[in-house]
Amino acid sequence: MISEVDRTMAARPDIGSLLGDNPLDVMQANHRHHARFLANVFRFNNFGLLARTVPWVYRAYRSRGFSDDYFPAELAAWVDSVKEQLSPSAEKPINAVYAWLLEKHDDMAQLSLDSTIPLPSPHPDWSNVQEGFVSSLLEGVVQKCLALADRNVERASELPGFYLNVIEPSMYQIGERWERGEISVAQEHLATAICGRVMAALYPRFVLGKRTKGRAVVTTVAEEFHELGAWMVADLLALDGWDVLYLGTDTPTSDVLDMLLRLKPDLLALSSAMPFNLIRVQEVIEATRARREMDRIRILVGGRIFRDMRDFWRTVGADGWAPDAQEASLLAQSWWEEAGQR
Repeated sequence: MISEVDRTMAARPDIGSLLGDNPLDVMQANHRHHARFLANVFRFNNFGLLARTVPWVYRAYRSRGFSDDYFPAELAAWVDSVKEQLSPSAEKPINAVYAWLLEKHDDMAQLSLDSTIPLPSPHPDWSNVQEGFVSSLLEGVVQKCLALADRNVERASELPGFYLNVIEPSMYQIGERWERGEISVAQEHLATAICGRVMAALYPRFVLGKRTKGRAVVTTVAEEFHELGAWMVADLLALDGWDVLYLGTDTPTSDVLDMLLRLKPDLLALSSAMPFNLIRVQEVIEATRARREMDRIRILVGGRIFRDMRDFWRTVGADGWAPDAQEASLLAQSWWEEAGQR
């Protein structure tokens, strides 16, 4: 169906104006994400997830130059593809959802303009530092960001504050500017890379300490490329005495499971920012629960999608969730203490 929608849309005489002169591969990536996202909506039977996400999609693609007229054209192409390739009994409930999306197009477009999602804000003690940091990110000057980190993180106890009050709110602001079309994808990627360099510079100075707790595996799921939140969790767990293995981005489910079987950690922390990756989170959790030798592993989830839908950790089968890296560390500490009392 994805290929058919790609072909239908590419053949339109007005495709250039619909895409804002973006190349076809940007549109095709959206179609893949769309299919994966709808699979999540249907898998979890959660239409609140659909209603919350669609305005963000409009906003994000408009910022890249897509016309709002692209969306009803794309949705109509999906309707035709579903009707052609599925049986009437399977097609009917799916196309009922597409009919609703088409009916609500104007509302979604308006919501994408009006929507203001509360962003994490720094503690007043950190506000000046955070403002300077985000300005330096926007300038793309890594030396200024490193200098701010050097001046404001002189002791290990200051690292969580810097992560939560400087790096995290700065990156949310960067993401919001990208969504509004104020900065390019390249600028957003540069800011992310600079934050990674700052965190890498701080790590050997403060995090390489004595291990007093169990082993933790921290990772994003397959096809998830937003890693800074998971990276912060890994660092703060290590700072708190955990023996942490951080796997980074886009880790295949089979490889995560192989590592869990080999290492038998006490804690697994999974991160996903994008709503189309929720199935992958659940797949990792279900596969872990299915093995008796891994039934003692406590599973923590986090990432932007769980922040937006705060009860969804129960749906995917986790033991808990955390809105930020410090809360993740505190929850892990409580589980460690609880295990020691058994």
